[in-house]
Formats: sequence, C-alpha cells, structure tokens
Amino acid sequence: MKRRLLSVALLTVLGMLALPAPIAAGADLSTGRFGAAIDVRMDHATDHVLAKLIEGASTPSILADGDRVFGRWYRVRVRSNETPMQAVRRLVETPGVEVAELDYVVRLDPTERVMSEAVPAPSFTPNDPGYSVQWNLPPVQAPAAWDDSTGAGVVVAVVDTGISQAGEDLKCQSLVSPFNAVTNSPGSAPDDGEVGWGTHVAGTIAQCTNNGIGVAGLAYGARLMPVKVFDSSSYMTESWMARGIDWARSNGAQVINISFGLPCTATWPTCSSSIVDDAISAAAGAGIVIVASSGDDGHAYVSTPANNPYVISVGAVRYDLQRPSYSNYGTGLDLVAPGGDWLDQNGDGYLDGILQETFMEGEWGYLFVPSTWSAAPHVSAAAAMLRAAYPSATRDQIVTALLSSGRDLGSTGYDTQYGNGLLQIDSALTALAAAPPPVTITSFVPASGPVGTAVTITGSLLTGATDVRFSDVPATFTVDSDTQITATVPSGATTGLITVSTPTGNATSTTVFTVPERAPKVTGTLKGYYDTMGQYKLYRIGQKVLYQGKVVPNLAGQELFFELQIRKQGGWKTVAVKHSTLSAKSDARMGIKASTLKEETPYRIRCYLETSGGRVAARSMWSYFMAKG
Repeated sequence: MKRRLLSVALLTVLGMLALPAPIAAGADLSTGRFGAAIDVRMDHATDHVLAKLIEGASTPSILADGDRVFGRWYRVRVRSNETPMQAVRRLVETPGVEVAELDYVVRLDPTERVMSEAVPAPSFTPNDPGYSVQWNLPPVQAPAAWDDSTGAGVVVAVVDTGISQAGEDLKCQSLVSPFNAVTNSPGSAPDDGEVGWGTHVAGTIAQCTNNGIGVAGLAYGARLMPVKVFDSSSYMTESWMARGIDWARSNGAQVINISFGLPCTATWPTCSSSIVDDAISAAAGAGIVIVASSGDDGHAYVSTPANNPYVISVGAVRYDLQRPSYSNYGTGLDLVAPGGDWLDQNGDGYLDGILQETFMEGEWGYLFVPSTWSAAPHVSAAAAMLRAAYPSATRDQIVTALLSSGRDLGSTGYDTQYGNGLLQIDSALTALAAAPPPVTITSFVPASGPVGTAVTITGSLLTGATDVRFSDVPATFTVDSDTQITATVPSGATTGLITVSTPTGNATSTTVFTVPERAPKVTGTLKGYYDTMGQYKLYRIGQKVLYQGKVVPNLAGQELFFELQIRKQGGWKTVAVKHSTLSAKSDARMGIKASTLKEETPYRIRCYLETSGGRVAARSMWSYFMAKG
C-alpha cells in the first residue's frame, strides 16, 4: 500500500497566495516599472531595450552609452550575458529609471503589390490618365468633397519608409521638415528600400492631381512631411516609430498617418508599447489627428498602434464594399476605407488594389496594392481636408465628424467588422460645418493619483456629460457645473489622457494623468493527485503537484517561479524549481514532481515573483506538508 502525505494546518486555504505590501505614500520612487511592451513572444530587438528616466533624475551611468529616442526615453544596450527581458528587469531596478520595456520590431513584406502594365486613357476629370481606374475615390465621396476642400496648406506627416520624388507624378510636392528617425537626422527622409511603401501612401494622400500625369491624390492641396522610420532593409523598431511621431508633433504636423503595425492577440493596452503610447498621447494632446491601419493579418484584434484609443483605426473594404479576409477587425476598429483585394470585381482588367505611383525593387511605375495600409491614407487625407476647410475645429471635432458620418455597412450601427462604417468625406465636411462650439478640457487637479482618487476636471460646455475616461477606462463622475466635473480614477486606468464625452461633442486633455503602478498580486491554487482527509489534501510522493495562478496587474513577460523545498538540518533546501514566462493574460501553469520526498520529511511549496524595481516581491504564503509514516 502506497504511503500518503498529510499536511499540517495552514493559516489560510491551501494554495492561496499572500499579497505584497502596498507602496506607502511618500515612498522612494527612484526605481522603475515595466512598460507595456514586455511580451517576449512579440518580435523584438535583441541588441537593445528601452528605458524612460524619471523626470528630473540625473542620467544613470547605465545609460551613458544609450541612444536618446525622444523626451526621457533611451535605447540601452543588452549585455552579452543577458537576454533582452533580463536587461529590462535590470533597468527597472536602476535608480532614476521610471519605465523599461522591450523594443518591438516590424518587417515589411515587399511582395504584396502588383505593377500596372500601363496607365489607361482618361475618361473624366480630373485629367490624370489613371483616374478612371481609381475605383477607390468615388465611394468615399472624393469628387463631391473636392468642391469644398483639397486639404490646402495642411501638413500631413507620413510616418513610414520615407518619400521619394524620383517618379514623374509627385514632383509638385514641396516636402516639409523631412526627418530620418533611424539615423535621428533632419533634412532628408529618402524612401530607399525595396518596398516604396511610404511613397505609395503619400500618393494616396496628396499625389499631384489634375496635372495630366499618372493618378490623382485625395487631399492634393495638402503638404507632405516625410518621416522615415524603416531602414533600407524594411526593418523598424518601435523606438524609431515613437521618435518619428514625436518629430511630427514638434514640427507642425496636423495629421499623422501610420500605415503599418504589429499584429495583436489582445486589446490595448495589453498589446502596445509604452514608448509609442507616450508619443501618441503627446501628439493627441497637441491636437493632431492620428490615423493607422488595422492590419493585414485577418485577426479579430486590431494591430498596434491602431488599437490606441487616440488613433483612428482603419480597416479595408473591397470594390463591393465587403471586408476582405486579410483586414483585421475587432472592438478597436473605427472606420473602413477602400483597400481592395486580389480580385477584379469591377471588370476593368486590373487588380482591385489601390493604384499609386511608386517603385518595387527599384522599378518605378503605378502599383495596385490591396491592404489596410492602403486604406488608412484615405482617412488621413480626409482629416486634412476637414482641417483645411475648418481651421478652428478641434481634433475631437474632426474625429467625431469622420466617425459619425460613416456609411453604415454590415450590422446596423457600430460593429466590429466595419467599425463606424465607410469613410464619407463630403458628409464629414457637412457634419463639421454643423458642429456646435467645441467641448474643452482646460485643466485637472490633482495631476496624478491611484485608483479611487477624486479628480476635478475644468473646461467648457461640460453640462450633460455622458462619459469620462482615464486612458480609455470609464470612470464614475458627477457634473458640478458647465465648467466642472468631478471624476474618480477607475480600476484598470493607466497613465494617459482624460476624455469627456457629451451629446454635443468630445474633449481630450492636453496632458496626461499619471496613475502610479499597482503593486503586483499573485493568486492561484495547487492541484495534483491526492486524496482528502478532513480539510487537508494528501499529495502522493512521486506524483506531480501543479500550480495554476494569475498575476495582476498584467505583467506579461515576467518570470513566475514555483519551488519545492525540504527541511534539512540547518534550514530549508530547494530540491526542485520551475519557472514560467507569464502570458498576455499574466497566467501560468507549472508542475513539480515530488520524487525527492521521503517519509516523515517536512516540505513546503511556494510560488513567487522576483523583486522588481525595488518593490516588495509578490510571493505565495508558505505551505507546509508532512510525510505520514
């Protein structure tokens, strides 16, 4: 008959884990925290990680060889004896570091485009020869909208591979404040890879139009700001993207287009990066309309950074206005625009992609490209057209006009396949013309605080507010007057902008509200092959004991440890240990085989997180067991 193990009385329910001590008010905040980009399954740079310094802190010596990205963000080299995630852990424990995270990367696929054999003869105005096969322009009401606006004078930043004017049809554009975020140098942002993607996107936004050459652009009166964030091998890091976004904000961009992204298997902010979120918050706070493609993975999750709440996320539709299978969808989708598909649904003899002048592998011509990356610039051009027509309109008014005027597709009202519907530029111009005076947020106090903090928000036209959000998390609130709201920081809120929604419009704060990071908490249960005696579980020697647990807040990418110890003369000795990288849901499942146990030998099992950034580590309560003789 097999022997069994009998546990002694526990202080709490078997397997439940203790909470770490909270950070006391006024505690030393000289140590850091993990950023959002710590999912090691995402493609990330292996030679460096990212660190953000505490405001006012002297530069730590560890950053002496770091490359400043923007603001207080730096790229820091990974040491030869560590992994990128180990470097992140090292940095959060470095005095003066506020945030550390991985630097996610994007690689463009140069194959997903088809060269047109020739540009057909014109059939109607504008007189660009290829306009007749630009099937994508009439469905978004471009001809009608051109009567009211061409985007004249509005600066649109194309954060992409750069822009080249070596072709015949973009020479009319005088490029504004070019910037190479890869080399951190202004003055030039060449599209010098094999893809030519930034040039194609720039053409949809503001190609030279009615010039008798090539094809037409939507906001052809706008001015283009090329911001190069991909190197010549079509490789990009999120730090380059953030640097590029910040350049656009600092140098007069009024619209930012981002026609790329990283695929997600979760919603924002779980799938995001703190460095890009910081750059987007600053740009949105400066009144810039930011647009990004939802992604071409066919996933039920919008890509990042399109999933950021301050970005207009754009999916694609085909010629028949149906969602193509490649277009990402989900709860973060805002609008759809023509992106096309690998078909010829209109029978014109051409692939139903989006036609623009660019190059592929060095060969110039007019390329049809089906993609959400082709869809996003339609919305960026529309934002420029609205901004030009109504220069005093706020960012929130322009965004509201675009989203509220979409042509309903799919299920009635908002749906996750088409968001708020198909972009309708002329209807958006009409909606903006009828928009009431803007709702505003002028200030809020305090500037920071944990969950439960009462925040007084001051602004204008706040009466009738229907929603208040901290970093896109709904909060409880009361409307004190037309100029004041009192809101409570909600559970789940992170550092970010405050937004207020009213029946007449929305308002976004110009600065972020800081939410201190919550101390981590580990919860879970122990399972295994056992019998019961009274209230105790009797685990069998030689059988596996399984731990299933969860860590909050989300700490995906951190290592959770599960350890078996036996009592020896002089103390406890570890005889087995397992560790697991937490998933996107911050959960873990690990087992240890208790094969080293002997009769009458006391043993214990614990689960814990290592100390992070000087905080008290999250640990399980000691669980004691005794072999029964």
